[in-house]
Amino acid sequence: MFLAAGALLYMGAISRLIWPEALGDAAYLSFGRLLPVATGLLLGWLLLAAVAGAWYVLPRVGGSVPDPRFMGAAIALVAIGVLAGVVAVATGHGEGGRYLEGPWYGEAAVALGLLLAAVAVTRSSRAAADDLPMAGWYLAGALWWGFGAAAVAAIPGLEGIPAALQARFAATTLTGLVPVAAGLGAVYYLVGRLIPDASFHRRLGPIGFWSLGFSWLWLGPATLQYGPTPDWLETVPVLFAMGLVVALLAILADLAHATRGRMDALGGSRPLQLALLGMLPFVLLVGQQLIGSLRGPSGVVHFTDWESALDVLTLLGSATLWMTALAAHVLPGERGWNRLLGAIHLDLMAAGLVAALIGFWVAGLQQGYAWVASVNTGTPAAGDAFGPSVVAIEAMRATALVGLALVAAGVLAYLGAALASLASRPLPDSPVTMAGAGPGGAAVWKGALALLVLASLAVFVLPSIDAGTEASALATYTREHPDASPQARGRQIYLSEGCWQCHTQQVRAVVADVGLGTVSMPGDYVYDGGDLLGARRIGPDLTHVAGRDWDFDSLLAHFADPRARRSWSLMPSYSYLDAADLESLAAYLASLE
Repeated sequence: MFLAAGALLYMGAISRLIWPEALGDAAYLSFGRLLPVATGLLLGWLLLAAVAGAWYVLPRVGGSVPDPRFMGAAIALVAIGVLAGVVAVATGHGEGGRYLEGPWYGEAAVALGLLLAAVAVTRSSRAAADDLPMAGWYLAGALWWGFGAAAVAAIPGLEGIPAALQARFAATTLTGLVPVAAGLGAVYYLVGRLIPDASFHRRLGPIGFWSLGFSWLWLGPATLQYGPTPDWLETVPVLFAMGLVVALLAILADLAHATRGRMDALGGSRPLQLALLGMLPFVLLVGQQLIGSLRGPSGVVHFTDWESALDVLTLLGSATLWMTALAAHVLPGERGWNRLLGAIHLDLMAAGLVAALIGFWVAGLQQGYAWVASVNTGTPAAGDAFGPSVVAIEAMRATALVGLALVAAGVLAYLGAALASLASRPLPDSPVTMAGAGPGGAAVWKGALALLVLASLAVFVLPSIDAGTEASALATYTREHPDASPQARGRQIYLSEGCWQCHTQQVRAVVADVGLGTVSMPGDYVYDGGDLLGARRIGPDLTHVAGRDWDFDSLLAHFADPRARRSWSLMPSYSYLDAADLESLAAYLASLE
């Protein structure tokens, strides 16, 4: 249900970038609220699937049954935490931070739930002694990594660069490593269960697991290339994105070794077909992570729709296909998984992912090069000059939307098949013998948690300290606002309404940002509550917006009717805010000089 609702709402959010007035002016349907609600539900689906997958798989690969009390409480806490965040964002109480827009107590509930599940699964894995199969490694590791990332996300009160680093580290782990690791656990289980005499390589499996975890945990700073963070941090994601390629090759080689000469098993197995389909977006995901970490390409595609393709790959791609594959195996019923709905789901997901990815990738390239071209003609990509880059990508955004509609339809077909399957008694599923990769569960969870602590120190704690607390002149004169001032209230509204989802507040030392103002420095954000750096430029950068052609009165008029002055604007009307909130928001933006 989380998956179906998230997929439909995500499609609705992207539709607002093509028809900004299509869904009306309801507050909860504005893009800044609708997008995080959708991604929050999709993240909730993947976290719940990780817990449920571990609960099902561990006792079937040599472990004991995880404590039902712990696992039941874990599922309840994760669901409650996700729903608390979604409701807070939808009602205008979001706190910013990409994928972490909900309040800290929602993240704390998710962290506690994942901790309970991780402890229960670790206890279960002790029954495997020193020979735990790779399926158990990945599922146990996913839960420990998820707990650590959610715990970091729940730390309240961070501001400026530390808040940005916190959000990047936690989000990269929760939306990337955790669901991918859990999904790979499902793949290893399905291959071992459904392919007779599948033979996994004893060395390739551990290489893939440890290199995946070690590399992915360091990728958060990739979203801050050329940003106002310590310069040395820009090198980190490049090195570890290359390590991710090593993990990919080891995993593919291990699965190829296990299935060689037995690919005929795919013909009649819907779970295996879904698992195989999921490997393609996994390869593309690793490739996009590598490209996005490189300084040259990131100077063009960063902040564009290219970033939306990464959302599709992480939230609707590999992990979703792999966990639906496990569910198709778990819930066949006596009459079998509905073949018609199962085939529709597979075909629609494949076609939809291809269309969505092509649309976002091409739109990203078009938009990035449009910004560069604007600068080369002597006009920075801001104000009215930003319009051509919006108009140029309309067709490709429409292509992406068609793809997301197909994905949503495929998800609904999957939900129908799953619900129909629940009407009959599931087929028995006895334990399966799989070669372990040693060491046992204790060593896996200790190693996984140690990697997370090491990575959090390197890409969150130390860079936060290095950024310092000394305010720049820009921060002192334009961003230091007393707590009770209209500007401070406006900044909070800017965060809660998700304005940062469409607007960045960072000027980079790249061609695309020439003419936008002085390049941003860490000290510029010392007084900012929360993470205001932004993720995309669906609208122009606002770092120095008041130094252009906007004043208090023109901003108020723009909030009421964004397309009166700029017909190409995709911004929703904020007429649902009361007069005091609108004036506070205008006062905040009018202070950004």
